[in-house]
Formats: sequence, structure tokens, C-alpha cells
Amino acid sequence: MARFMTREEIQEHLVDQLSWDEQELYQQFIDLSLNRVFIGKIFVIYTLPMAGSVPDVISNLRVTAVNIVEGDIVVSVLDLKTGATSKISYLPELLCGYDIFASVPSECMVMKVFKKNGRGDVIDGGLTAGLLIRHRMKPEFKRTGFVYCLGLSDFKRMFGDDARRAFEKLEMMVRLEEGEG
Repeated sequence: MARFMTREEIQEHLVDQLSWDEQELYQQFIDLSLNRVFIGKIFVIYTLPMAGSVPDVISNLRVTAVNIVEGDIVVSVLDLKTGATSKISYLPELLCGYDIFASVPSECMVMKVFKKNGRGDVIDGGLTAGLLIRHRMKPEFKRTGFVYCLGLSDFKRMFGDDARRAFEKLEMMVRLEEGEG
């Protein structure tokens, strides 16, 4: 008799669709977090050069679309530094080439959202959905040598004043790379 698969069985099935090398890599990632995403949401990709230091912001990612394509939820993400894009669905994949896996949860509620403009008119806000982010180590542990990805508000909450300093440091590095410094 047929039965519905559990969440764990579905996730195992999806991981089985990856190549052997990708499966081996995926298994090294232990921290899993669920993020609510919508068009315009910003994620911060960062590392910690040493314990207790200001984070090194590698890049920012912006969610550019949340769509339903042939019955599947697809989240499009743009790397604001490199211009690389990722179209993320149920199958786990490296997020814009960084050492972080992302996928849409197999059990995911999609909602239509609306916004009010400055005049109070209701306007279309697009769709919102879930996005699973899988790290090698929990961001809360603040371990050096790992790449992390947090939503902008979570990054600011975790690092407080160091978040502002991290972005100032990134701006200075960009100016130097562009020859303005």
C-alpha cells in the first residue's frame, strides 16, 4: 500500500539526486536554518578572521524573485558583488558558488503579500516562501574559518556595532579595488 513520505524521507530522496561528490560535501554541512524570503530580502555572506573580531563581509545576496514554475517554488538570488545568480528550488545546491547549501523546503507555504505605498494605496508585494540555508557550523558559535549566510536583520542583531564596522570595512575594500583609495 502506498503512503506519503515523511519530511526526512523526502529530504533524503532529494539529496540522493545529487552527484556522489555533492552528496559527500552536503553531509559535511551540519547547521540547518529556515528563512522566510521575499523579493528584495538581503543576505550577508561573511567569515570571521579570528575569534571576537569584526566579521569580513564577502558579499551581499538579494532575492530577486519568488516564483512558482511548473508547480515548483523557485527562489532567484543575485550576488551583488559578482553578479552570479542562483535559481534555488527543492534540490540542495551551493548558494551562488559559496560554501553554503540552499534549497526550498519540500513542505513550504507560499503566501501572496501586499504592501502600502506612501499614499496608502495597496500594491502587489509578490510572493513569500521558505529557504533552507545549510552551514558547516552554526553562525551563533562564531567559529573562524567558516563561511556564513544570515539575513541582514539577523546579521545586525548578532553583531551589533560590529555589523556597521564590517560594512564600512567592505566599502573601504571596494574603493581600494576600484582605485579610489
